[in-house]
Formats: sequence, C-alpha cells, structure tokens
Amino acid sequence: MKSQLSEFPRILHLELRDHNAAFLWGPRKVAKTTLLSQQFAAARYIDLLQSDLKTSLLLRPSLLREEVAANHYDLVVVDLDVDLVIGDLDLAVEFKASRKVDERDLKGLRALLDDQRVRQAAVVSQDPVMRSLPGGVTVYPWQQFCQKLWAGDLLT
Repeated sequence: MKSQLSEFPRILHLELRDHNAAFLWGPRKVAKTTLLSQQFAAARYIDLLQSDLKTSLLLRPSLLREEVAANHYDLVVVDLDVDLVIGDLDLAVEFKASRKVDERDLKGLRALLDDQRVRQAAVVSQDPVMRSLPGGVTVYPWQQFCQKLWAGDLLT
C-alpha cells in the first residue's frame, strides 16, 4: 500500500556530500522513511527493528562495512525507531505527544528491550503522572523528565 503522505510535495531537501551524515527525527507517522526513500531511492536501507539483521550486525559489526564496500553503495540509511539511547544502553527514551501512552506507542522501544539489555527504558509524554508499564518501562510527564534530567537523577 502506498503512503498517502508520499503524494504531498516536500519542502525539505537533504543534500549529503561525501562522508557526511545526517539524522532525521520527527514524530511517528509523519513519513520520515517515505521522505528518505524518495530523496535517496538508490540507498541501501537497514531496518534495525528486524531482529535477525540487528543480531547479525551486533555479533559482527564489520558486516555493514563489508557490504557497503562490496556493493559500492553511495548512501546507507539506518532505521532505528527509538528516539534516544544514552550511554551503553544505560537509558533508552521514546518521546510521544500523547496524553496517555499505551503499548501501541512502544513498538520500537519494545523491540530494543527484546533484543538488548537496557538498564532503563522511559517514555516522555504529556501523561499527567509518572507511572510504570510492564517490562520496566517508566512513563514520565515531560516536565518531570526534564527535572530529573537537569538534576542528574536519571542515570543513577
């Protein structure tokens, strides 16, 4: 099924020159992947939510370099749908605009938690109170998350 968002004209145009990198962040379902696939149609896409591929690359990181060299890709796009990972998987964070985070909002975070040993997992949202979800995920109201971050209390 073709994305309806692919039919809208884009005002953002990304230009990457040799050996440059870029990060594209944005809320879910705004067609970030569609934008990248339109602007970089010849790129090799690597979806790190595919656990078998991610496991292969974790076990042997040189596989990516070898594949790029062997196939002479001009550009590689890596897609990992977790908004922020701090340290060596010390803290994984998803940012959501929702006022009531539920399991549907946690696909990327759950995939990371299934594959890796993450010390803390958090969702920052407009939820009115801090609460815990199954599997060790803490939902923070954005104000409380900022206070803990600025006080240095998140990575303790």
